[in-house]
Amino acid sequence: MSYNPQNPNGSAISTNSAPVVIASDQSAVPITVGSLPLPTAAATSAKQPALGTAGTPSADILSVQGATSMTPLKVDGSAVTQPISGSVTTTPSGTQTVTGTVASTQSGIWTVQPGNTANTTAWLTADTGTKATNTAVPASASYSGLLAQTANPAAATAGNLVGALADKLGKQVVVGSIRDLKANQITTITASTAETTIVTAVASSFLDLYGLIVTNTSPTAINVVIKDATAGTTRLTIAVPGNDTRGLMLPESGAIKQSAVTNNWTATVSNAVTSVIITALTVANT
Repeated sequence: MSYNPQNPNGSAISTNSAPVVIASDQSAVPITVGSLPLPTAAATSAKQPALGTAGTPSADILSVQGATSMTPLKVDGSAVTQPISGSVTTTPSGTQTVTGTVASTQSGIWTVQPGNTANTTAWLTADTGTKATNTAVPASASYSGLLAQTANPAAATAGNLVGALADKLGKQVVVGSIRDLKANQITTITASTAETTIVTAVASSFLDLYGLIVTNTSPTAINVVIKDATAGTTRLTIAVPGNDTRGLMLPESGAIKQSAVTNNWTATVSNAVTSVIITALTVANT
């Protein structure tokens, strides 16, 4: 090995220099290299994290300084309630949770489906025995029954719920009008031809006349004119022979209508006979 005075570190110059071979029983010759500056932005840690490729998790852990205690940052909205704006579409096959107020504007036809998008599932009904008319009653049919009575039940308070009534054979009990709205009034006219009230007025009510019984106790025949108010319109005239009784009886639904509310009914006898007894049956309507 030649010495080169221009290389004080003892390095051999490749030109005109002979290679040095170290005997096999000798250890490696240490070579000392002076300190050199690192390149700009050179890594200094013993191990650099592997970044991995897109779509594949990194083999090393990489974290972003986010919330306290290095909690991973949420970017999919699953950790908090999100506001809704614009259109929201829901389907029967999923569950949509909506928090807050969602404005809904109807347009066109709204279809309410019983349970499938084809709208072919039958609606459920409480009466599973429903069938077409004139067919046998199914075993699962339920009857809408009435309350069988052989006597009147206790009177209920006005406005309370009551049940429909039937006799013990199931025939429904129906009346033409409420009993409390019916009235009957008896008037005796003695030796007078003056217009006389036979039904007293009731405030804010029509008193429709469905029954009238006139008894003439004298031997003289008379005519009795009936009006639906004092000096009002004549509604009927009844001819009653001497010592006889005449009258009329109508269904309550077919009663002679009074023309105005809060009015009386009157009778005028054609002859001043001994006495005429008049019974009037009315039902109040509004």
